[in-house]
Amino acid sequence: MQVIGSIVLVFSLVPMVLIVARRPEDLNLGLDGDAPVQRTDDATGALVVQADEQEWTARQALRTRAFWLLTFASMATAVCGAGLGVHRIPYFTERGMDPVLAGPLLISFAAGIGVGGFAAAYLSTRMSLRKVLALLMFLWMGLIVALLNIPINPIIFVYAFAEGMMLGGFLAMNPVIYALYFGRGSLGTILGLSHPIVFGANAFGPIYAAVSYDATAQSYTIAFMSFGAFMGVSALLALFAKPPKPLRTAAAH
Repeated sequence: MQVIGSIVLVFSLVPMVLIVARRPEDLNLGLDGDAPVQRTDDATGALVVQADEQEWTARQALRTRAFWLLTFASMATAVCGAGLGVHRIPYFTERGMDPVLAGPLLISFAAGIGVGGFAAAYLSTRMSLRKVLALLMFLWMGLIVALLNIPINPIIFVYAFAEGMMLGGFLAMNPVIYALYFGRGSLGTILGLSHPIVFGANAFGPIYAAVSYDATAQSYTIAFMSFGAFMGVSALLALFAKPPKPLRTAAAH
């Protein structure tokens, strides 16, 4: 076992340290296909590739309106996504869906997640990322409203696929907009500051739906209407999350 462990350690860590490229600049490339920015290193005189982006620290990001708007938009989305994720199947089964269909329904949802990431990436080439996120959340709100009256027939698989697309698009684009706004230097720390809020909301969603269900004569109507309202708020927050002022401009004020 020790020999096998040593082999796994060597063949998993060594390539990561010596081979894996972590940034486009490591391969003499720029971001998103742009021409790389080159400068002369003061110490060696050699040409090096430099990222054409501003690097925000976590403390600087916390002082921006954009960080908090994006974080609260993610929080509201997490409430809805987690709440629906836990209660979607019970809602369908109590309305007459055969429990055997739960597996295929989840497969349809998962397929939508995969497609949604690509669709959102394509949209991001046609409009700003904040508008892409706002559009996804607005469409998701419409799906939640439709969920209250959806018939239990094969259309539920279309619904699951569409909802998966919204979640997949959000999961793909949300980290990208943070990187676009604040750079990649402290991206992990900046995202880490938002995660406790988002994860707390993720835990709150299913609990809220369960409590609401028990308090309203075993009906999901209030919970799902609330989720729709949360998603509408998320769309507005994302839409108004404009890029922060450049660091030099912010520093001047």
